[in-house]
Order: sequence, then structure tokens, then C-alpha cells
Amino acid sequence: MAMIAPTPPTLRGFLEDFGYQDLAPHERSAIEELFDQLHAHEQDEARSLADYEDAAKASPDAGVRYLMGLVLEDERRHHRLTQAMVDEVQQSLQWLDGEAPLPAIQASGANRMTLLAQTRCFLQVEREGEKKLEHLRKQVKSLHSGLLELLVELMQTDTRKHISILKHIEKRLEERQ
Repeated sequence: MAMIAPTPPTLRGFLEDFGYQDLAPHERSAIEELFDQLHAHEQDEARSLADYEDAAKASPDAGVRYLMGLVLEDERRHHRLTQAMVDEVQQSLQWLDGEAPLPAIQASGANRMTLLAQTRCFLQVEREGEKKLEHLRKQVKSLHSGLLELLVELMQTDTRKHISILKHIEKRLEERQ
């Protein structure tokens, strides 16, 4: 377990000017450290989400509003994911029962086999889509001030993400034999 080191004397005065109070070091578990990191990230996400919402709505430029809207969609999803991770770790820290914010894959028997076959089909579709998108990206290069290429690149990123998710599902289903 990591120990929090005391503040060096050379920094103490500087930090006190900003309201910092030196706390006695204590041992913290890895899960407590993770919770603190996730909670801080979730708060950062919440602040940036409001800024993106303002930018997506208030920009005088339609193109900027459109692209900021795409970023906003992702930021909203990031916020939900981060909150789910915080809730999951908090549940673990506090030994709470209840519906898991991040449910595990637990399919068995015929359901597992059906889901595994379905997942493999989706993986094939995504891999084929990945090849098609690369071809499309080359075709649209420099069209519409590069916007079409950017959008195809974003779709490629999403496709890679989908493949990662599907591989995770496949692996977990295979492990449940």
C-alpha cells in the first residue's frame, strides 16, 4: 500500500498561501486511491461538460456548433461512464449490496452460446466496416475543407472502440464455459 508523504517544509509555506493544510500521512488502500482519482476525474468531466454545452449552443458559427455538439455527445457519455465507475468503486469500498453500476457478464448455457455467436457476427461486421471506412476516408480526403475526412476518422475511432468492446464480451463469454 502506498503511503502519503508529508509535505516538504520548502513547499509548506507556498501551499499554505492557497489554503493547503498538511495532513498527517496515513496509509490508504489502492481502492481508496482509485476512488479519489475517479471522483476527481468525474468532477473535472462535469465542469468541462458545462463548458462544452455552452460552446455547442452559443457559437455564432454553425460548423463549430456542429462539431462541438459531437464532442458534447462524447463528453456526456464519458461523464456517465465515469460516474458508473465511481459508483462501482464506492459500492466496493462501502460493502454495499444492490444492482451493480457496472454489471458483469454472467451468461451461461444456451444463452452464453447464443450471445457468443451473436458477438462474433458483430465482430465480423465491425471488421468489415473498418476496411470500408479506410477506403472511404481516402476518397473523401480534402473534400468539404477536410470535414468529411474528419467525420470518417471519427467513425473509424468508434469502430475500433466497438471492436474492443466486442472482443471483451467474446473473451468473457469464452471464459464462462
